[in-house]
Amino acid sequence: MTRLAEWLTIRSASLRVLELRLDASAADKVEEGGGYLDNIGLARNLEELRLWGVALEAAPAWGRMDKLRVLEIVGAPLEDTTVKDAIAACPNLTDLSLLGCDCSGAVSIQLALLERCRLDFLGTGNCALSLVAPRVESLEVQGFTWITLGGGHRHRLLSIAKSTGRVYKVDTGKLPDLEYHSMRGVQWSWAALSSCARDVKHLVIKIEFSGRLLQQPPKSSQLDARFCIPCLEEALITVRSPLNAEQKLSTLESLVKYSVRLRSMVIRVSQMKNYHDAADDFFEEICKFKYMNRKKVRVE
Repeated sequence: MTRLAEWLTIRSASLRVLELRLDASAADKVEEGGGYLDNIGLARNLEELRLWGVALEAAPAWGRMDKLRVLEIVGAPLEDTTVKDAIAACPNLTDLSLLGCDCSGAVSIQLALLERCRLDFLGTGNCALSLVAPRVESLEVQGFTWITLGGGHRHRLLSIAKSTGRVYKVDTGKLPDLEYHSMRGVQWSWAALSSCARDVKHLVIKIEFSGRLLQQPPKSSQLDARFCIPCLEEALITVRSPLNAEQKLSTLESLVKYSVRLRSMVIRVSQMKNYHDAADDFFEEICKFKYMNRKKVRVE
């Protein structure tokens, strides 16, 4: 690390791609707060920057990186203000990846040229994302409780996941070009689940619960034509438990009834981890549902 500044100075004219990996043993010896990263600013012509295991508890003072197009950071502790300041220094990014990073608070990203984005955040706390990127076509996010997307309608692939905790709100606006949408997690609010799936053609849902607290979606008698995904053509739904079977069946019925373009629905129940009689009863109801909609529904 003590030679990094000297080496970057020598190579700055020709250096286009930099990958910097910091192992655990070196992390204890370098300057606290990650000040060594400031030296990256010496390489003014960088186009791609990838960092592993670095400390980003304070935004690096590398100045504006106008030529940087690709930024990837893996396994770093982050502060929400650090994310904002570091990305603001790279205004022309087309590809952004923050993977396996630990952060809480509110993450705000504004990038006019961004096309592909992957944000994989760890931790059990609540974290909010605000993304304004009018050219984004592919977006994959993990670990956020509140998500707001604005400033563009070019999304073709959208994947939202949260392995722990709840997803309270997802505000995407209209996404007329969306082709594939994946929603995964333990618990989503019913509003987040229904509102962000309206324009999609291919939908993957892998969610244990929805509703307020541990309540389930409304019964079919309460669902009307407002619950519709007009462009939906294919749906893949994994059912892991017979709990709240009536509400889950109501959800399936509503998807088939109000998604007028639906051609195929696959229901995966092979991973149900419950050997109670309720599981057999629920599976029987699933089979009846399949029989009543045998042209569209398939059970795996």
